Amino acid sequence: DELCRLVGLRTQPTAEELSTFSRKVEALRYREVCEALEEKMQDPHWQVRLKALCGAEVLLEGSHKKGVRRWFKKHPQALVCETQSGNKAVKQRAQQCVALVFKVGGE
Repeated sequence: DELCRLVGLRTQPTAEELSTFSRKVEALRYREVCEALEEKMQDPHWQVRLKALCGAEVLLEGSHKKGVRRWFKKHPQALVCETQSGNKAVKQRAQQCVALVFKVGGE
């Protein structure tokens, strides 16, 4: 919730905010975090969806990337849906996440 708040002028989290998010979720089960991010990806506000996608991307590149990738492979709907977004930033971030999830040769 903290990462995806709809406050301020920035539409994307800063590198520091993403780093803090990554550290905080290390102790949590990735499944619960992925479920929470997926829920945020269905928010009516594109800014919230973009922040959730940024969070997903940082997890897909982090220490739990295998588990996160497996989870999103089983539940790709929200990510794939956002690749069709009318918002360019959301669409691009979703495409990056999908590429990480379905990375050739990656598990």
